[in-house]
Amino acid sequence: VMNVPFLGWHLRLAGHVPVDRNKGKDAALAVTEAFEGVLRNEKPLLVFPEGTRTADGKMKPFKNGAFQAAVLAGKPVVPVALRGTFSLMSRNEVDTGGSKDRADRLVTVKIGESLYPNLELEEPEAVADLRDRTRAAVVRMLSEPSSAQGVAESARQL
Repeated sequence: VMNVPFLGWHLRLAGHVPVDRNKGKDAALAVTEAFEGVLRNEKPLLVFPEGTRTADGKMKPFKNGAFQAAVLAGKPVVPVALRGTFSLMSRNEVDTGGSKDRADRLVTVKIGESLYPNLELEEPEAVADLRDRTRAAVVRMLSEPSSAQGVAESARQL
């Protein structure tokens, strides 16, 4: 995505952290350090913890990087559940907003309560605990019925 003309440029200017998947553990360490720096500077950090878009629409296991950064920085994680995004853009597709056929699709966003790292645990256990509690919160929010129809109708009127 970072190499897509204009989109990649915008992402870099906005401070997005690129991930070079070809660098394996070196990339993971660099990303975790970048995440931790953002959090220590009291800036918000949005991470999609699965690390990629799903090929089948099902939620994948969460990766540790963002949770390790949260534990090291002593910062909370706010779980966010997104429903309906899979139908907007498939895995290897890049859409810069010109597709009108997606205008009527409904996306539901649910925001959970802040989850704080358990700093009484050793780092690896604290990371796994925060990751697992966050994933459980997202799964729980996704299983709740959606009440967003009124919001969707209001948004269309704008």
